[in-house]
Amino acid sequence: LPTECLSCHLRSDNYFCALSQESLKAFNQIKHSAIFPADGEVENGWILRYTYDTTNGFILANTFNTTRNGSGGGVWESAAGLAAGTAKVNDVYGTYLFVPVGNGTFDVNNGGQDYGDGLLRLGTDLTVSDYFTPADVFTYQPPGSTTAGRCQNDTDLGSGGVMLLPDAFFPQHDRLLVQADKESKIFVVDRDHLGEYNGPTNNSPGGLDLIVDEVQTPVKLGGGIETGQGYWGSPAYWEWVDGSTQRAIYYSVDATSEDDTKTNTPLPINMYILQTSGSYAPVVQTPDHSTGTVFCGHGGAPAISSNGTDKTSGIVWAVELSNSSNPTSCPNHGWGPAVLHAYDARTLGGANGATELYNSSQASGIGYPAIFTTPTIFKGRVYVGTRTEVDVFGTCSQCH
Repeated sequence: LPTECLSCHLRSDNYFCALSQESLKAFNQIKHSAIFPADGEVENGWILRYTYDTTNGFILANTFNTTRNGSGGGVWESAAGLAAGTAKVNDVYGTYLFVPVGNGTFDVNNGGQDYGDGLLRLGTDLTVSDYFTPADVFTYQPPGSTTAGRCQNDTDLGSGGVMLLPDAFFPQHDRLLVQADKESKIFVVDRDHLGEYNGPTNNSPGGLDLIVDEVQTPVKLGGGIETGQGYWGSPAYWEWVDGSTQRAIYYSVDATSEDDTKTNTPLPINMYILQTSGSYAPVVQTPDHSTGTVFCGHGGAPAISSNGTDKTSGIVWAVELSNSSNPTSCPNHGWGPAVLHAYDARTLGGANGATELYNSSQASGIGYPAIFTTPTIFKGRVYVGTRTEVDVFGTCSQCH
C-alpha cells in the first residue's frame, strides 16, 4: 500500500499527512488503515478502505473523516490496529469495525458529523452504524486544570485499542468489547448497542453513560489514582481451564507527564479475571494479579503466546522502558536499554508478582526502546522493535 501517496486521496491542498503507526485491518478481503495528526488537534483523523484485485492492485473504495466539519479526531490508539467483529443490528448479524477516536470536535449531539473522543461502529462501507461518547466529553476537569473538557485537557478516549471479548461468556450481554482511556477508565460496551451520548441534565448533572460498565482502575491503597494515570495501549486476553474456564484481560497502566522536567511513576501490568455471574459487569476494580516489575511510560503493552493449543502454557510478554539507575521513578523520554519480560499468564508471577519466566537482562545487545512497542510472537520466536534494530529472541536450539 503506497502510504506516501495518501494525501492525493484526501485533499488537493497541502494536507499535513502523518502516517499511521497502525497495522492494516483486513476482513472480507478488504484492507482498512487509519491515519492521524502527528501533533496537536488541528488536522483530521481518517480511515481508508481499499479493495484489491490482481489486475488493479489496491483501489481506494471509501474514506471516513472522523471530524468532517471540525478538527482533530485522530485514530491513533497508541499504535494499536483497528478491531473488526460481529454485532447484531436490527436483528441482523453483520461484521463491523470498532474505532476509538482521539481528541477533537464533537457535535453529533447537536446534529453534526464530528465524532471527537468517541467510539464508533462502522459498516464495511465506513458509514457510522452507532457510536458512544462519554458524558464528560465537555465537562471533565482534572485536578489543577482551569479548563473543562476531554479535548482541552488531552484526555483522549482513543488512547488505546479496542478489544472484542469472546461472544456469550457474560449472560446479560452476548457481545462485549473493552476500551480504556487517559482517565484510567476501562469501558465495557455492548457491541450491539454502543450507547451514544447522554450528557449532563438537571436531573443528572454528571450525565449518564449508557454502557455496560466503566471502571476506574487501578486505585491506590489509600484511594484515588496516580497523577497523570491512564491507559496508552491495548490489552491482551487469555483463557484456560482451572475447574472451570477462566478468562482474563491484561492491561498496562501508565502514569505520565508531558513536562520533560518531571519524572513519572512506574506501574505494573494488571490482570483482571472476567466475571461470568454474580456481578453487574465482567471487569472488577481490583486486579487479581499484578507483575512485580513496574513499567515506565508508554511501555509494557502485553502480548500472549502458548505452546500450541495447551492453554495452561500461556505466557505474557512485555517490553520495559527501563530506568536502571532509579527503578522507582521514570524520566520523561530518558530510558535505558529495553528489557523483554515473560510471565505465567495465569498468575503474572505469583502472589507478589516476583517470579518471572524470563527477562532479557540475562542476555545482551538489546536496543533502546521505542514507545508503544508490543512484542510480536511468531513460530517460537519473540520479535521486539527498538529505536535502531529488531531484536529476536528464541530458544538456544534456534540460534544460528
